[in-house]
Amino acid sequence: RAEKANGLPIFYGDAARQEVLAHAGIRQARQLAICVSDHEAGLRTVEMARRLNHELHIVARAKNMSNVEPLIKMGAHRVVAEEFAGSLEMVSCVLNEYLLSKEVIDDNLSSLRGNQQAKWQALFETLHPAEGGTTLPTGISVELRKVHTGSALANKPLFESGLRTKTGTTVVAIQRGEGIFIPNPRAEELLLPDDHVIIMGTTKQLASAGPLFTPLCAPALAAPPVVSDAGCGGEKHG
Repeated sequence: RAEKANGLPIFYGDAARQEVLAHAGIRQARQLAICVSDHEAGLRTVEMARRLNHELHIVARAKNMSNVEPLIKMGAHRVVAEEFAGSLEMVSCVLNEYLLSKEVIDDNLSSLRGNQQAKWQALFETLHPAEGGTTLPTGISVELRKVHTGSALANKPLFESGLRTKTGTTVVAIQRGEGIFIPNPRAEELLLPDDHVIIMGTTKQLASAGPLFTPLCAPALAAPPVVSDAGCGGEKHG
């Protein structure tokens, strides 16, 4: 009642009921987060939500690891298991006792979390092959690009990189070395040499972003290179 008084759109009811979900706008929703810990209630909610909106992205909560697969079979895209999250917290406490750095601990946790999520995602794609692929709109793609030493991006924060402002592409994630994966990086995140960056955009936008990742041409070039018909020497070809 207090949150509703503050203007938040809150509806009270059984989320597994069609009327409640419809009243909350399930047919127009883009994503649904099911936060109840009751396994049966979660299953019923997933089933009803999938029936009302086939395009809906569903994230569900599970109390135990054994509850993950049934939720995925029912149609949840991602499942957060309390048992698994608690195990990661215990791993963090154990590693911290050995005075390991926060970076090392985070790397270990990221690796464990990533491996488990990959297994669950593979399970979802096996059970729901029609939905396992990308949900990106037509004409939008993703590419993996490497930041080369001497490129326009090397050692620059994202907000100064020009990827968004100059090319229109969006940085989805950064893979750094063997164990560091940075999803949805902040604007202040530095792009380091040898980083692998996942970018998203149209074919034209991705093509315009390509030259930013490669080493810069000779210093004599003052104007931006024209990729289609100019080389590093500034001479036009063809």
